[in-house]
Amino acid sequence: MTDTDTKTQLKKKEIELIILRLETISPNVYFSSGNGSSISRNDMIKHVRNNDETGREFIETEMEFLRALKDGKLLKQMFSSQSPQSASLA
Repeated sequence: MTDTDTKTQLKKKEIELIILRLETISPNVYFSSGNGSSISRNDMIKHVRNNDETGREFIETEMEFLRALKDGKLLKQMFSSQSPQSASLA
């Protein structure tokens, strides 16, 4: 298997993972597209499946989130943003 094949397979797995994550969310959820409009969960799944610009941006954002979660960066950032009083309650 070539390096390109491996990257292609990894990208497909990322898309599958993101779609599975999206399918766990209520269909009534909407995402802000950043330009003032919103996109439904079902439309976002279509964008991800089509691998268009919106879908690719969402995939990259989700993968950054998952990497931060895996590396513990997200948890560290959550605790560092807490006030000293609320952090002592955790």
